[in-house]
Amino acid sequence: MEYELAKHQVEIERFKRLRDASTDDLDRRMAEIEMWNLERLLYMSKRRIQDWYLERQHLVDLLKEFLDSDEAKLKDGSGRTYMDIIDTIEEDHFEAEIWTNRLAKQAACDLIFYGRINSGNMDAILTMSAEQQAETLALGLNFATQLQQYTNNLQLKIDDKLKLQNSLDSFDLVKPAAIIDTEKNTQAKPNGTVPPGGLLDVYSL
Repeated sequence: MEYELAKHQVEIERFKRLRDASTDDLDRRMAEIEMWNLERLLYMSKRRIQDWYLERQHLVDLLKEFLDSDEAKLKDGSGRTYMDIIDTIEEDHFEAEIWTNRLAKQAACDLIFYGRINSGNMDAILTMSAEQQAETLALGLNFATQLQQYTNNLQLKIDDKLKLQNSLDSFDLVKPAAIIDTEKNTQAKPNGTVPPGGLLDVYSL
């Protein structure tokens, strides 16, 4: 974009020179039209590059804010940040972990909604090593099974309430069944403690 800006400025000067040196009225008018168009392009390019500079600065500020926070530090207690391991073997380990979890969750969604992993996600999984393929598929099946059981349990509880014609708070419809049970158990206990295993964290494994 900076190249385009410099080019437009030179072309405006060139057509200005052609206009001033021209003895033909049509050539002079054509040069003025080209100057007008180039000035328009120059204005649009300046606006566009201004937005890009602002966007770049925004990303730089976010990166600096992240690196100055505890979130940027590795969990090994060394005090190093993720930036310190870029282009090292450790970075490959983190990247593998990210893709394992990401593709496992995508595969889980496929299994829940379609009953099988779609070709795009499966193709991506098959590009991994054999060990990572096995880990990703196992994790995806684990996610899918837990989510399916979680949904089925919630459906059964809702059905039971409706069959018994109990009053059903509309907010309960969007609460996980485990949370509803935990709230009831908490209210029943004088000290307000939450029973162990009351909450289900689908992605805790």
